[in-house]
Amino acid sequence: MVHESDAVPGLTNTISARGARALALAFSAAAMRFKKVKGSVTVVGNPVRAELLQSMPPEQAKTALGFNSAKPLVLILGGSQGAGRLNDFVLENFDSLAAKFQILHQVGKEKFKDYQAQYDFITKNSSPAAKSNYKFVAFLEKDLNAAMDAADLIVSRAGAGAIFEIAAKKKPSILIPFPDAAGDHQTQNAYEYAASGAAVVIEQENLLPSIFISQIEKIINTPDVRNKMSAAAGDFFTPDATDKIATLILELWR
Repeated sequence: MVHESDAVPGLTNTISARGARALALAFSAAAMRFKKVKGSVTVVGNPVRAELLQSMPPEQAKTALGFNSAKPLVLILGGSQGAGRLNDFVLENFDSLAAKFQILHQVGKEKFKDYQAQYDFITKNSSPAAKSNYKFVAFLEKDLNAAMDAADLIVSRAGAGAIFEIAAKKKPSILIPFPDAAGDHQTQNAYEYAASGAAVVIEQENLLPSIFISQIEKIINTPDVRNKMSAAAGDFFTPDATDKIATLILELWR
């Protein structure tokens, strides 16, 4: 059995699927990419770790993370390695962003020290109010669940794991695909997910302050938009993906 987590299959799964008795897909759009599959094809979604399926009220999560519970919070995720372009963008536009929104930013373990130095230099003349709205961390591990619960909006790259975690949390999102991902799969993932109504896509070449800030404000300040995106995210998520994959595997042994 082969499980493909992206909207565009990689070379290994493309070849392996030809001899598979069962093919499980996270994105339905991936089905058209498999032309020579003899086994069954089932859309099962992507497994999400169990702890992320537990949640706390947003206000409680914000307080636990040291934020004002009454103000909107934007969570920016760059993955464990961080996203260099997103980090640079935040620093380049720090005063504009932090003046408007509370922000929790995951900058990456390897990039943390350099980011700290750049942040200290760039924000030396920033207002105390702006600095109080912003926190950055190397990596959200134990606090990821609380961070996602606290967020009113999540900004993220578009790896399959990130997308399905955001969907599991039913959070509106802005996806900025990594343009150099193999097969440009992040762009395909992002647009496939956005077609559900759960996300907005801003390609990296179009990542401009005016576009970014206006999209955040549109989502955060318009309850109807935010609620529709949240509902779409929940509809996209498949809560029993792990069980479905396990069932397919067990059926192969019968």
